[in-house]
Amino acid sequence: ESAAVCNGQSWQPASFGICIRNDSNSNSLGLPWSPFGPFPSGTAAYLECTSGFPQGSTSSRCTNGQWNPSALGACTSSVIGIGTGSMQCSVGPPAPLNGKLTYSSGSMFGPFSSGTVVSVSCESGFTLSGPRNATCINSQWSPSTIARCETQCSSSISVPLNGRVSYSDGRSYAPFLPGTTATLTCDTGYQPSGEITSQCINGKWEPSSFSQCAQGRSGGTQCLFGIGAPLNGRIHYSNDAMWGPFPDGTSAGLVCYSGSSPSGATLSTCQNGQWAPTALGQCIQRGCLKRRRLFRNACRFFCLPNIACLLLFP
Repeated sequence: ESAAVCNGQSWQPASFGICIRNDSNSNSLGLPWSPFGPFPSGTAAYLECTSGFPQGSTSSRCTNGQWNPSALGACTSSVIGIGTGSMQCSVGPPAPLNGKLTYSSGSMFGPFSSGTVVSVSCESGFTLSGPRNATCINSQWSPSTIARCETQCSSSISVPLNGRVSYSDGRSYAPFLPGTTATLTCDTGYQPSGEITSQCINGKWEPSSFSQCAQGRSGGTQCLFGIGAPLNGRIHYSNDAMWGPFPDGTSAGLVCYSGSSPSGATLSTCQNGQWAPTALGQCIQRGCLKRRRLFRNACRFFCLPNIACLLLFP
């Protein structure tokens, strides 16, 4: 019942029914509601436990209308294997430039007991790029890299003649958050002559401009298949298609997700049925190598901004 009537000295009926959640309204991440949706492609979601510890995947990204992975992990009151002593984190993660770290233990110096949560906050004028929190689990921080504090891109990237530019956050005007990717798509009959992707990194677009959209050539052999996407990234094609065949002259550009930067080739072109080069580079998490320490016969790594993270062994 959703209504009651006062009949003399009593209400009829005496009580209301209960409200049952309609699961059809759940979003694809398994959340009962989506207060800020819809989410543009490229949006990242991070699991942050207000209490307990994360178990399972701690991040997901919206790609072409789907979350990958489709569900996040859970927050549990305990983690198998967590203890004291040697399971502590001996040092905290490096503080980002233009930001500071806060530990749930209240101490700024290690060792930190398992379950300690470290949070990043940025100075005025800077924006978080990456996961805000990390948890000490079994002597390691999870995730292993935390957010950086970067400046936004205050202007959009210039649009070449006979082309259009789209942004991964769904916006069409500045400012753009760090990690936003701009992609160039040439009009029908035109093909790019160079780079077709650019990423907002620390207040600047890298690369700073796109190539021109030139009159396309015809008659060449198509590329039947696309190029494999790397971990933490995707491939954008200049004809805005998602799968082949791709016309001769089509360009494929490497797009790295927020928190990662390209390493290696970022552009490939379909030439007479083959991609040149045949593969693109990788998307490397930003954050990186400073020095290493011997720990149980392995070298643990420490990170600085803008250098690729590596795990070294003696």
